[in-house]
Amino acid sequence: MDVDKMEGSILQSMGEAVENAAVVLMCISSKYQNSISCRTEAEYAFKKNRPIIPLMAENHDPTGWLGVLLGSRLYYRVDTDDQLNQNFPALIRALGDKGRILGQQNGNSEAFTGSVRDMARHYNGKSSNQQNIFSRSGKQRNHGNNNDGGPMKTSSPSVKPERQHGQKTETKICERTYTSTATGFNQYETPDKYEYRYVLPAIPDDRKIITFRVKANSDAYITLSSENKDVEHMYEIVLGGSRNNISAIRLGRLCKNEVQVSTPGLLSPDSFRHIYVSFAGQEIRVGHVGQEPFMKYTHKDPYDVKFIGFSTGFGSTGVWEFCTFGYNQYKTSDEYSYRFVLPEIPEYKRTLTFRVMAASDVHIALSPTKEDSGDIYEIVLGAGGNTFSTIRLGKLGNDVTTADTPDLLNSAEFRHFYVSFQDGHILVGEVGHKHIMEYEHGDGDSFPVNFVGFSTGFGNTGVWEFCDFGCNNYETPDEYNYRYVLPEIPAHKQTITFRVMAGGDAHIALSSENCDVKEMYEIVLGAGGNTYSGLRLSKLGHTEVTADTEDLLSATEFRDFYISFDDEGTLQIGRREEEPFLSYTHEDPYPIRFIGFSTGFGSTGMWEFLDFGN
Repeated sequence: MDVDKMEGSILQSMGEAVENAAVVLMCISSKYQNSISCRTEAEYAFKKNRPIIPLMAENHDPTGWLGVLLGSRLYYRVDTDDQLNQNFPALIRALGDKGRILGQQNGNSEAFTGSVRDMARHYNGKSSNQQNIFSRSGKQRNHGNNNDGGPMKTSSPSVKPERQHGQKTETKICERTYTSTATGFNQYETPDKYEYRYVLPAIPDDRKIITFRVKANSDAYITLSSENKDVEHMYEIVLGGSRNNISAIRLGRLCKNEVQVSTPGLLSPDSFRHIYVSFAGQEIRVGHVGQEPFMKYTHKDPYDVKFIGFSTGFGSTGVWEFCTFGYNQYKTSDEYSYRFVLPEIPEYKRTLTFRVMAASDVHIALSPTKEDSGDIYEIVLGAGGNTFSTIRLGKLGNDVTTADTPDLLNSAEFRHFYVSFQDGHILVGEVGHKHIMEYEHGDGDSFPVNFVGFSTGFGNTGVWEFCDFGCNNYETPDEYNYRYVLPEIPAHKQTITFRVMAGGDAHIALSSENCDVKEMYEIVLGAGGNTYSGLRLSKLGHTEVTADTEDLLSATEFRDFYISFDDEGTLQIGRREEEPFLSYTHEDPYPIRFIGFSTGFGSTGMWEFLDFGN
């Protein structure tokens, strides 16, 4: 082991190795911890934000600088042949494609396997082989004369894969790339690759809490960032780290844990867990929706939070659902008349979250049908002049439970609530807090819940925002500038339905990338003063087909449309449940992976996209 200070070309080669690395494997031992050169290299890898995977080459408990650097990272025992053989498949899964030269998978895998085995044997005294460094060229080179137990590093791939149907792809978002595996609207997949995805829109200024559902074996990560990317000063939240045993809050990517709590079994690979993160003022709070936070941290100099990133890694993949972004907003009058305008509640969804702004007397109906009669649960928030809340069996039925809730509602600001309903067990509360009401409808007499209605009355009006029903609402200005804010179209989906409210000139782009490209389909609805519609093969290109569509759009009500496309290049556009009014077959069809939408030429628009995730 080299425990002396390294200088000259050796130090230079260490820096170059870290800079060219896709991942760093640290073979941890007592000698490693005491080595100045190992510490120099490890801290530089940490500073450069290189993914780090610890390999325990002996039974050693890291302390000091090494304990802080490793934090809650998942490690792999490799100090005996049995442990190496047992943990090697998991290590390969954790590495994924990091450092792999595509097209040479078998050869590189064998070389890498042999290198790790040699390293493990070397660090527990069974071999004198030096470590190997994989360069960007895929060739191996020795790390100078340093034989002190430093990390082995594999390089970033230099060959990009071609996209195949249904595979993960490298997707260009204007000047940025990320790995996209979105499976539906508001639902995203993250691979076993500790790399944050920033695909959600900016968090509105008035939102200081986000809710999401995640399904993962362990190691789910959230960032709260000031930009739509990783930055130096951002919050990193670890859920289910160290084999799903602990959670933590950090002040930067892979920084030390500012707070760490024991959360055994927090995550599950088989079922979604519903989590909230709030960031109001100086306090970060993390918890299960409907419960008190299990983790809190106060930051006296809080970072600006505008965007959210999410990731899994270290042996875990994940499926995420975000419902805080793109709420649908509705108004209710002073009539105590329920609005049933939301789609049917999916069978798997037994909790809904919403925001409401009202002075008092907010009503929710949980019903088997789109009606407020018969066997329904009625929930009243802020009744009696905003002093108490209640749950009833039936509209204006008997109160089965009540709670004192003074000043629960506010006519000047939104309040965020949840309602859960599982086999007659009803819980109601504010997101981020323990429930305020609970009711158990037992003896097998519980009512089915398929739809939700909402209402205000008795002298009060309300503004509502619902997020749980796979439908997002967007506005487009009079700028003819496409918005690409929807996830990638799932490979199996060949029909898109949407609603638009505009006076004319509503535009849809079907693109191969998440931005305008030269070869893309452009569909114009209500052009020429809302008199005709057409299809083009590029933005403002030649119109290939047109149709007379007088008064197709409306500036005061939503109109429903569909767009279908198949592998043969046939596109059809029509009103929902009607024959298409536009049809075109392209002999050399463009790939369709993303959708953009826009208005312009004197028109603004409101859009709702319903297909993704339903």
